[in-house]
Amino acid sequence: MRCTIGKFNDKRAIPILIKYTSSRDPSLLNSAALALGSMRAVEAVDVLIDAIRASNIPRAGNDSRKATSRVEALGMIGDLKALTPINRLSEIVGNGMSDYSYGFNYYY
Repeated sequence: MRCTIGKFNDKRAIPILIKYTSSRDPSLLNSAALALGSMRAVEAVDVLIDAIRASNIPRAGNDSRKATSRVEALGMIGDLKALTPINRLSEIVGNGMSDYSYGFNYYY
């Protein structure tokens, strides 16, 4: 999904992709988040940040994987208000997550 929708950059898909970022299906969630990042969908920033904050990262490894795609998407979008949640998340899960905050320089 990420390759197809992100490649065509069809903005009509953004509301549907935002809905899928809360899916219980990790593959769908990850694909939707990364497609939004590829499209630089600023409309998704608050939803992605809220989803990261709602994750039970310290208790559930699966949430960590979900948070990773959301964080990567935020890095691709490049909205600076996402830096604080990303840095807080990196304090919880370790240094690996902090690499995504550098994505702002790469993607933005």
